[in-house]
Amino acid sequence: MATATTTDTAIRLDRIGEGRIRSYDPMTLEPIGEVPLRDAAWVRDAVARARVAQPGWWRLGLAGRRKILDRAREALLSEARAIAERVAHECGKTYTGALLSDVNPSADWIGWAASAAADVLAPERLSLRHYALMGRRSHLVARPIGVVGVISPWNFPLFLSMQSTVSALATGNAVILKPSEITPLSGLEIGRIFHEAGVPEDVLIVATGDGRTGAAVVEHTDKIFFIGSGRTGHRIHVAAAERDKCCVLELGGNAPAVVLADAHLDNAVRGLVWGAFFNAGQVCASAQRVYVARPLYDRFVERFVEHTRALRVGDDREHVDIGSLTWERQLEVVEGMIGRAREEGAEVLTGGRRVPGLKGLFYEPTVLVGVERGSEFTREELFGPGVMIAPFDTEEQAVQLANDTPYGLHASVWSRDVRRATRIAERIDAGAVSVNDHLTMAGIPDAPWGGVKASGIGVIGSRYGLLEFVSRRHVHVNRYPSVPMPWWFPESERLREGVAALGEALAGTGLRRRARAAWRAFGHLRASLGGAADGTDGA
Repeated sequence: MATATTTDTAIRLDRIGEGRIRSYDPMTLEPIGEVPLRDAAWVRDAVARARVAQPGWWRLGLAGRRKILDRAREALLSEARAIAERVAHECGKTYTGALLSDVNPSADWIGWAASAAADVLAPERLSLRHYALMGRRSHLVARPIGVVGVISPWNFPLFLSMQSTVSALATGNAVILKPSEITPLSGLEIGRIFHEAGVPEDVLIVATGDGRTGAAVVEHTDKIFFIGSGRTGHRIHVAAAERDKCCVLELGGNAPAVVLADAHLDNAVRGLVWGAFFNAGQVCASAQRVYVARPLYDRFVERFVEHTRALRVGDDREHVDIGSLTWERQLEVVEGMIGRAREEGAEVLTGGRRVPGLKGLFYEPTVLVGVERGSEFTREELFGPGVMIAPFDTEEQAVQLANDTPYGLHASVWSRDVRRATRIAERIDAGAVSVNDHLTMAGIPDAPWGGVKASGIGVIGSRYGLLEFVSRRHVHVNRYPSVPMPWWFPESERLREGVAALGEALAGTGLRRRARAAWRAFGHLRASLGGAADGTDGA
């Protein structure tokens, strides 16, 4: 029997046992379903089956795959409310939050990937400059990676699984999807949607399980796409490198927001309250550090705290703004980081505790000031409903504060002077920076999403993200098959002179100089070619 143990300091959910994984509603702590715990042998067999099925999926062609993906998109939209409710119960979200951040962007991503894959898969003609004068022609062709592994997190279990899964399917790959053991039912939902739409069962295989299951996916697939913690991402990176395979990693962040003195106060406050507390702060790009120009600081803090206190937190998914945290261990992380910040002298202006009277994994939206620069809170990822606010005096100081973190995923700048804000945005070390907004860009499929520094490797989304799912092959054609190349064996003095002149002709400066060098190269190489034909050294 599944149990939930609650004490004053900890909540323990009996998730794994007897070859099964239990999923819980984190608002109520009640079990809502079970899935198989797949072992390494099962994963190895699944990858073998996917390898057999993948070529047929590729041969179906983009048009055939697009029809199936379009059916999946239509099914997702037709069941949007029911699917959102199931996701909300597994994650502790509000119903609106599940629609906004899981269901709707998933449908958008399917439509985009099915269309955008055409550009990535089309042959690309290369411009060869002067080499074209030598009868050369080159183009690139794209082919699927093969069987890719997608290891997804629990905070947006539908959408963050869907991004890589759909991109892989659109480009002709087979997929082994390993959803988080905290939200495995959402992973099975993805499998159901695509299989009912016509994706063969062995082209998309959902491997429910724990960390050992994920390790087997890393070992046996051809490329890994992972979203999650830096610690797990580092282990995956090392394991992939040991097997000479590539990976794309999105590893979280500690996002700064810079609010200039001329910012629209109400919009900046409302936008950053949402950016800090949406999904109970369980967003890799959540605004965790807000730096405000000193002339605006006091008014900003007052208004920010006022809006934060007005947020409705609770277990009525239809009439609250914020639900619960998703994982009991993450609740402990949040409590620990905020508690240590307090011990170091930070002041909690609102929040700072579990929500009284509620059974589930609820924590009050928390605002801190007086957090010491360089402390844990300014450098590590909270991944929960907490934000610090601090003043700055100069633009240079604001940029330094924003960049003072090992992470570099997302940031935002707020100002009525859009040109100035854009200039500052370009100086922040982050993979994506918003001006007068926060978080929204993370769900746009047409734009790349990925981090710098400790926030990951590679990107998801856009043409650049789709290219991660294919191997590009260079086909180089000599259009004159009966004409030998003058630099082929044997070597000779004329060949050396010709090669030296050729280098000057191709890469030298000055048109006249290059023309003279080209004429010398032509003479030497022609003579060298003639000598090779009659058996002399061409001298």
